[in-house]
Amino acid sequence: MPDNGFAHLRSDAALNRARFAVAAAAWREAKRQPLTADDSARRAFAMRLDAAAAKNERTLLRTIGGKFNPPLTREDLSDVTGARADALIEWDRRIASIISVAADDSEQFGARRERMEARLLQAFAARINAEQQQDLGIDQYVWRSRDDSDVRPLHATHDDKVFDWDDPPEGGHPGHAFNCRCHAEPYLPDDEPDWVPDIGPEFEAALRAAEDRGFYRAVRDFAADYLESLRDLIGLAGTIGELAYLLLKLGTQGLTRQETQRFQEILGGALGEAEALKELALHAPKLAVSFRNYSQSVHARARETEAAYRSGFTTQADAEAAREASGYLNTQVLLHTISSVGLGATTLPKLLKGMPSGKSLRVGASVAELRMHLQRLSRQNRNWLRRDFRHARNTAIIFGKGIRQQGDPFEAHLAKEGKLGLWLHTIAPNFKTFDFWDKVSKTATSVKTIDVWKKSYTDDPRRIFHRLKGYIDKMHHFGRDMRNDFELSADEIVVKRLELAIPRGVSSGQLNEIRRAIAYAESLKIEMIVTVVHQ
Repeated sequence: MPDNGFAHLRSDAALNRARFAVAAAAWREAKRQPLTADDSARRAFAMRLDAAAAKNERTLLRTIGGKFNPPLTREDLSDVTGARADALIEWDRRIASIISVAADDSEQFGARRERMEARLLQAFAARINAEQQQDLGIDQYVWRSRDDSDVRPLHATHDDKVFDWDDPPEGGHPGHAFNCRCHAEPYLPDDEPDWVPDIGPEFEAALRAAEDRGFYRAVRDFAADYLESLRDLIGLAGTIGELAYLLLKLGTQGLTRQETQRFQEILGGALGEAEALKELALHAPKLAVSFRNYSQSVHARARETEAAYRSGFTTQADAEAAREASGYLNTQVLLHTISSVGLGATTLPKLLKGMPSGKSLRVGASVAELRMHLQRLSRQNRNWLRRDFRHARNTAIIFGKGIRQQGDPFEAHLAKEGKLGLWLHTIAPNFKTFDFWDKVSKTATSVKTIDVWKKSYTDDPRRIFHRLKGYIDKMHHFGRDMRNDFELSADEIVVKRLELAIPRGVSSGQLNEIRRAIAYAESLKIEMIVTVVHQ
């Protein structure tokens, strides 16, 4: 029979073991609580995030605040609450992982938590620095390292160099690599002289040649419309025959000094535009006014584009085209005036078809249609700086939300249009400089977006040009790149194109700088296409 005394002792021992297990569990829980689960640790980390945000704010205001007019204040810096919330969520996730492996060892737990928080703070500081700089329109930074023996060799080579936020260097931006202590210092170029084209006698000669082309086309078109052959035009008696001969010789062999003098005498002694419009005004006075306004806008555009090119605000091609149109119109009016053709509602459509956008006029258009057409062309001439821009809707581009919301949707929009060839993002992500390659036309296209409403661009529109100039220079100096199995070298490229998207509402000053960039690109034989996005 079992001894009741020993049974009692065994029962007490089991009870004691159970009590000890409960006490041990409670002790472990108590030990775990103050280390991890109470709000004080989370609040302490949140305070460290706030301190990092304040430090970044002070650094930005100190380094670039004075380069703005008026100087930047903390109210100009973007809010960091989103980045702060993300950091705290990540802290919650990681602290749970640390609890699962180190809750019983306060020393190990503390060390792990400190390393974790240091990495989160590093990532948070790098993120808000990038976001606040880019929100201001600061697209470049200077890489700054700690200049000590612990700096990675790769980061040492990056030190003191300028990089683009939308084109990270090898290894990523400062602070992105594990335990990276480097910093991205905002970069705004100092005042640089405005770029203007190198204009020499060749430009004047090009304008004269453009005007000559206009004269020659006008004679050819006039003859095609009203005479059976150019020989008939030359055979006309009097001034018009002599003028026709000189114009034809000008367009083929060139004129002697005496012929040039006679040519100028004929033009100078011809009836003025006011005389040419008299007959038209008698029969259609409102149409005469519309044509006069149109004619004035054509000649004004020729003058303005020449001046704009000299200032770097447009291309030589624009200036030549405007001068050719002016020469064409002058000659057509002259030919209509000194001949029996005259200017009228029936002859104007033929005259206009040789002008820019003139071919869109319907044959047999009424006087009302003619007036509306002339008024539209006049508006285009007055607003010629904006006229060449494309417009796009439903592109999914959201300006002001960073590169992912701007550049990527614009690339996708262009890829959907299917006009630029292969989208390199699909086969060679992060390819250098270019985003599309058309192997048929040998055209390499770079795609960029600029939010012109960023603080730095509204403060000084010239920064838009310098930003675009940086893109254009990279395209010009492109040598070679290879990603995955795709390789492209400069000697394969025949045409380089820059596709730029901007939001609506560009100011006149900003528009001038965009046009300056187009002219600069032309000087390097790079095409630049601007798309205005309607959000």
